[in-house]
Amino acid sequence: KGVLAHWPSDRDGRDIARQLDLIADRQQYEVIVFVGMRPYYGLGLYLDTGVEGIEIGESRFTYSRSIAAADLCAEFAGPRRTLYALKSHRAAAFAAAASECGTALREVGQIRADDTDITVFSVAAGTK
Repeated sequence: KGVLAHWPSDRDGRDIARQLDLIADRQQYEVIVFVGMRPYYGLGLYLDTGVEGIEIGESRFTYSRSIAAADLCAEFAGPRRTLYALKSHRAAAFAAAASECGTALREVGQIRADDTDITVFSVAAGTK
């Protein structure tokens, strides 16, 4: 176990937490929602925050909550300060879906995990 704790991994919650700390102030959010991908639940330990997963119009992962595309607007309207993280190649479509809800997203930055670029958004101030 001791060796595995120091074995390099691109799913290492400590590294992902460090990357998030570089792009977002922890006071900006209380939960991180991974959209259409496997959540990095270990971040809850390192960032002392909630970690969730959602899928829009799909139900591929048992560990993610599936929501209909029509319910996405309700997700954005929630009272929580949320960071949304998703694979970068899906970022434009996600931002467009938010715009259709009247929600402006602010790109917080990008992180890298699982050999994938992940774009992180927050809901822009003044919209919901």
